[in-house]
Amino acid sequence: MSNILLVSLLLAGCFTFALSQPLTPVHPSDVVRNAVGKIIVAHGGHHETKLATDVALKCLILGENLRLGSLKEMLWSGRQYECRNVQEASFKGKFCEIVFAIPPTIDPLDYLGYQGISMGGCFPDTCSTEDVTLMLNNTFKNLSFPIFVACPDDVPEWEAKDIAALVVCCLILTLVAASTLLDYIWSGEAAESSDQFHLLHSQHQSKPEPEKVHRILTSFSIIKNTKKLLDTTQRPTDITCLHGMRFLSMSWVILGHCQLFGLTSTDNPMFLANYFLNSWSFQAIGNGYYSVDTFFYLSGLLVAYLGMRTLKKNGGRINVPLMYLYRYIRLTPPYAFVMFMMITLYRKMGDGPYWEALWKSLQQPCSNCWWTNLLYINNLYPENTADEVESTGFGNS
Repeated sequence: MSNILLVSLLLAGCFTFALSQPLTPVHPSDVVRNAVGKIIVAHGGHHETKLATDVALKCLILGENLRLGSLKEMLWSGRQYECRNVQEASFKGKFCEIVFAIPPTIDPLDYLGYQGISMGGCFPDTCSTEDVTLMLNNTFKNLSFPIFVACPDDVPEWEAKDIAALVVCCLILTLVAASTLLDYIWSGEAAESSDQFHLLHSQHQSKPEPEKVHRILTSFSIIKNTKKLLDTTQRPTDITCLHGMRFLSMSWVILGHCQLFGLTSTDNPMFLANYFLNSWSFQAIGNGYYSVDTFFYLSGLLVAYLGMRTLKKNGGRINVPLMYLYRYIRLTPPYAFVMFMMITLYRKMGDGPYWEALWKSLQQPCSNCWWTNLLYINNLYPENTADEVESTGFGNS
């Protein structure tokens, strides 16, 4: 136990020494070895101390991986997998992400999603997240900003809601497989009956439509739905010019999100910030928020167009509650499924030093405010946008 305590104290001392050094281009292991050497001398060079410092040195080098000499780098991710593979007699390596948080009022990078300077640390697994947080706060007690620590679990535990989500996924996959198989069998029988129909009837007669039960049972068929997705047939009632607007808008949104998602894992955001501000060609991406307005335009146009067609068909009458119910039934099932996956299985779909912070930022709002999204009032409540579920446009559509 004393060795473990000594390792933790040595790690804290090494962090302090490494961060207090002038920012000159030296290798991080050299900085840490100098710090460890001074600590060994301070402890009289005892064999037990040397043994503990060897472990601390290994853990620290696998952890923070500091690249001194750059004032602009914000993320030092460390080596998570190597840290987890550290095996000692009384403990194993435990990776923790340490954030030296900059208050939002003075954070020039707040709009980029950064919360401060982040670095990886490797600690004994006998230390809890609270232990590591307390140790670092005591070590850096003279700092004017707080320190946050996240130690992700190596293997996330399965909860009842996770198992329920897995069962739902299996049921959907079974339904898709059964529907596709039925469609394949019936399409072969339909081809034979179609040949017989053409032999017995005139070409001017149309083929009989599939029965309603047949259409329902094959609604989840991969074959049927792929044909619909790739069908380019234009109906007389289509506004064909809108297809081009949809394509351009979708491409614009995808391009902007590719840039946005990369910002959270960029170690040198200042370089990107300078590029954003000084490159005129980037303005198309930086002002990608306007691409969402085109979807609002399309939604309003199509609602008005289809509403006018319904009024004409029904002699000036329209059932407004039924119209809203149809739209709710059409949008809500896939919307609810995505939120359910976000609350349950999403955390098990990734790994890495920044993964826990990412999935928690998405899961916690989902767990607390999912009902506001199912009622489509999430643009009104909660008042704090940080508590909202990430759902671009659905609250307004």
